[in-house]
Amino acid sequence: MDLRELLGAVWRRKLIAFLVLLVELGATAGFLTMAPRIYESTATISASPSQEALRSTGNLTTLQATVARLVTTGDVLDAARTRIAPVPSLATMKEAVSGNLVEGTVLVRITARHTDPALAARIANAVAAELPRHDPSDGVFTFATVDTARPGTAPVSPNTRLIIVIGVVLGLALAVTAALLQDNAARRADTAEDVQETTGFGVLARLPRPRDRNALDAADPEARTSAAFRALRIALEFVAAREPLPALVVTSAVPDEAEGWLAANLAVALAQVQHRVLLVDGNLASPRTHPALSRPGAGGLAEVLAGASTESLLIAGPVPNLSVLPAGNAPTQAAELVETRFGEVLQGWTREYDVVLVDAPAVTESDDARVMAVAGAILLSVPAGKSSPRTLREVSASLRVVNARVAGAVLIGGDPTA
Repeated sequence: MDLRELLGAVWRRKLIAFLVLLVELGATAGFLTMAPRIYESTATISASPSQEALRSTGNLTTLQATVARLVTTGDVLDAARTRIAPVPSLATMKEAVSGNLVEGTVLVRITARHTDPALAARIANAVAAELPRHDPSDGVFTFATVDTARPGTAPVSPNTRLIIVIGVVLGLALAVTAALLQDNAARRADTAEDVQETTGFGVLARLPRPRDRNALDAADPEARTSAAFRALRIALEFVAAREPLPALVVTSAVPDEAEGWLAANLAVALAQVQHRVLLVDGNLASPRTHPALSRPGAGGLAEVLAGASTESLLIAGPVPNLSVLPAGNAPTQAAELVETRFGEVLQGWTREYDVVLVDAPAVTESDDARVMAVAGAILLSVPAGKSSPRTLREVSASLRVVNARVAGAVLIGGDPTA
């Protein structure tokens, strides 16, 4: 996804993005409000070695470091707390105090942290006052107060500026993520570009959704979709010029009532240019209700797969050169018959007809379309606004895994200007 697509997704889902950002900023503000303010005060003392110690070979640095470590020992802290009123607990002292030797100097810093800035200063000064009484050097060092601790005016924790920056960055990241997730879950393929991008199949035509799914617009020159079916027929002829299309399985990416309308009208468009066309209703489980495909109670594809003669079950199509084979009365083992017999039956039809059109169940509804297309190709109908990009990718993958030939896709519905 490039930057333009990312920004487009965020803009489409700007409400959820704004709400997520608002919640995250609210959480950040709540944390800053609720988090305890920690103040820091530091007292500094010097531990200067005597002239005699300087002339000796003893390790003064080690002794000074020991002085710094004494700051946090129980003896020093227990004695120092008695200098403070009210007397804090030893646990409070241990949690509050730290000490360190300033490298390259004789200075020892005694730092105290507490939610009460005045108490932090009193603790640091009390430890600084008590530390010389616990001198581990036996008089080697001379202690002096360099700087007394004063109450802090600004908290050192939490770091308000850093937390605000982190909150804003995290909020923006979560907002974009939420927008992308919602866009991906709610988005539907509405344009030819959407279909081609998600499936990898070329879109041969875009047809408006039929007002009457039982209509035969291709047979009516005045119908609004008549020219669109002519364009689809021409596009298929270009595809067939590269590789013949004796059999074409018309199926939908998802169940859609316009699929039978597409198959019937495409059959009419092909028959009108003198192709001998056989239109087969391959929906054995739920035969289509389009008038061109139905003959209630009559036999059809199911009986042919069971061994009956095709010619005895054909009905005349609505235009010359078009014959129709209804679905028939499907037996319980219809799926098995499709797998074992359809390819053989199809070969016989392709010797008798220029084009065999099979109206098959949606790819997401049944495996029949993939099985029926083994000896032919698939024309994939995609209803605009009903197919998510994820579904289309899954459909595309399911066709490729069986090496199904796909002649192209047809987008039905949506905004033709998009």
